[in-house]
Amino acid sequence: AAGALIAVGWSVSGYYINLAIIPGWQPEGVGRMVSTTSLTTWFFYTGLIVIAHTVTYAREYRAREVKALRAAQLTTEAQLEALKMQLDPHFLFNALHSISTLMHRDVKAANETLVLVSEMLQRNLKTVRTQQVTMAEEIETAELFVEIEKVRFQDRLSVVWSVKPDVEDALVPHMLLQPIIDNSLRHGIQALAGGGRADISARGNGGRLEIEVRDDGRGLSASGGEAGFGIGLSVTRERLLKLYGRNHSFTLQDAPGGGAVVRISIPFIRSEQDSSQEATYVQTDPGADR
Repeated sequence: AAGALIAVGWSVSGYYINLAIIPGWQPEGVGRMVSTTSLTTWFFYTGLIVIAHTVTYAREYRAREVKALRAAQLTTEAQLEALKMQLDPHFLFNALHSISTLMHRDVKAANETLVLVSEMLQRNLKTVRTQQVTMAEEIETAELFVEIEKVRFQDRLSVVWSVKPDVEDALVPHMLLQPIIDNSLRHGIQALAGGGRADISARGNGGRLEIEVRDDGRGLSASGGEAGFGIGLSVTRERLLKLYGRNHSFTLQDAPGGGAVVRISIPFIRSEQDSSQEATYVQTDPGADR
């Protein structure tokens, strides 16, 4: 409607302007001028309006999209932090339980464990909002946890590390190994009278980082499957899903020859790269993720 009024007004104005400034111009009447030029003017005006609204809508849509993505990112970050926070109390509960048990038979060992727990908590406080660290940093944290457990297991526990040097700067979720190792010790090795062994390895494979934690304990079958449903493993599964979506795999199964094995495959991203870098999608077996 505004375009029609402007078109008519433009035609009438044009008629009298031409009449005033063009010498020898032969007027055919204002009605003729309106009928010949107003339609063209109206289409031109409408085209400009369409273009202006398209540009405005595109900008608003992009702004809403960015806002929605930012909100989703903040939500995911909050969920990841909440999941990570669940790990620390879980670790602390288990550690304090171990110290309480040691107090009745070995006060010195209990004190050593308490010092190690304090050191590990101090380390975790420094990275409380950090979701990813290098493989080397994660190993340092896991080794500290193993030292805590060795005080309790003494010579009944053997842990073998096999980490390739070229993966030490790869990014992994912070506190990834601790709940997995804890699960192996408590549900697998602890029940064996003579103790047992845990093998922890990490290697690169075609753009993927493959991590494996294997023990020679009871295995899933002998434990009635309870080894797969602890808080630590549940939280670890959720964190991996939040961080990598379907671009990861997590499997827990009986190991050949006895015991259990956890295998994790995530994108291989070095610490100097953008941690949000997209990696190639890898199809995983839904039935194996349990």
